[in-house]
Amino acid sequence: MARAEVALRDAAMADHDALGRVMFDAIHHGASAYSAAERAAWLPARPRGPQWTAKLGGQQVVLAERAGQVIGFMTRERGYIDLAFIAATAQGRVSFARSMGGSNRQRSPGARAGCTPMPA
Repeated sequence: MARAEVALRDAAMADHDALGRVMFDAIHHGASAYSAAERAAWLPARPRGPQWTAKLGGQQVVLAERAGQVIGFMTRERGYIDLAFIAATAQGRVSFARSMGGSNRQRSPGARAGCTPMPA
């Protein structure tokens, strides 16, 4: 069976909850040099709600999807990468950073401010 292709797209506000799940999963279930206690101190709960939406709304956010499931994302704020996470099950299988670096996509129709693609 062929593996589903990874697609990159601009994040929308409706994706924010999924991005919080990916971040939590990557930190707590992905390969890590940090202890469980250190990871719990870093991110004790899944990011969500108005504060999470406000943080993401002020950034450029691009996500990676496979078979309709969000498996990773990267954000940029004031020209610098702020967040970059890949779900634990996709780690080692997705070259998200390389895909992002080679992206010359234009802004998607209907994309909201703070959800624009990162230029190459």
